[in-house]
Amino acid sequence: QLISLVGVVIMLIIMMKSEFSKRITFNYLPLALNYSVPLIPAVASGWINSYGSRFIMISFLSFREIGIYAAAIKIASVFQLIGSAFRMTWPQFFWKTFKEDKNHKIIFRNLHSIFSAAITLVLIFFTFYINDIIVFFLGKEYQEAVPFVPLIAFSFLIQSFLSQMIGVGPSIRYQTKYNSYAFIFGTVANLMLLFVLIPKFSLLAVPICFFLGTLASYVMLWRFTEKLYPINFSIKNSIIHLGIGLVSIFIAYSCHENLLLKTVLFFGFSLILIFTTKEFLHLVKKSIFAKWKY
Repeated sequence: QLISLVGVVIMLIIMMKSEFSKRITFNYLPLALNYSVPLIPAVASGWINSYGSRFIMISFLSFREIGIYAAAIKIASVFQLIGSAFRMTWPQFFWKTFKEDKNHKIIFRNLHSIFSAAITLVLIFFTFYINDIIVFFLGKEYQEAVPFVPLIAFSFLIQSFLSQMIGVGPSIRYQTKYNSYAFIFGTVANLMLLFVLIPKFSLLAVPICFFLGTLASYVMLWRFTEKLYPINFSIKNSIIHLGIGLVSIFIAYSCHENLLLKTVLFFGFSLILIFTTKEFLHLVKKSIFAKWKY
């Protein structure tokens, strides 16, 4: 895979050489390396946090249980795929907003609250109806993986969306080593908890530890941002959204057969999200009035 990627990069350079500068300059190379090299441990630890648990699972769980978890990861990775598109888009928007808009702190703060509410809304819908979705698209043989998917999906959503948005402080200050500190901390927490919780909770411990490790990285990155370049992200909104997401996962796990109850709870949680997140409510009102005016 590495050889293939290198080959593709070389081919693209040859095909697009007319788009590049005719002159090579190394003036910005130290600054670029200073920004990017400290991010390498963050990328590596993020991968280990998502997939490294399998090496520990081999010592405690059967191959059948590992297979079930692998199926759950595959299903939940749909959100990781969407998150990959966001990760490629966010830096361009972030730097442009930071350089050109003096109110960039307000924009980042509002966007974080809106995305946090929207992500939780998507999660609770997915959580309450995942059983029906899986049976319809993949078949009943995947049903054993269903209970583990929502927590994994929640972890991927936090990792792919919210952690990217919350990590603006180290980027602005060109102190990207703090990104690595945060992700390494979360990965170590995940792996250590696996040794403690797998003997007690078996396979269920794996998505729990993954979520706790991801949450630990998120909280650490939040603290680093507020220390380096304070944005004043809303703690209240994040706690509400996190709480609603976890409660919905617990309820869906306990009463997955009662479709009416799940539907009522989904609309109830949706209303709570909308009316407790003023930024989200303002966006909805603005959209409605804009359509009415048109």
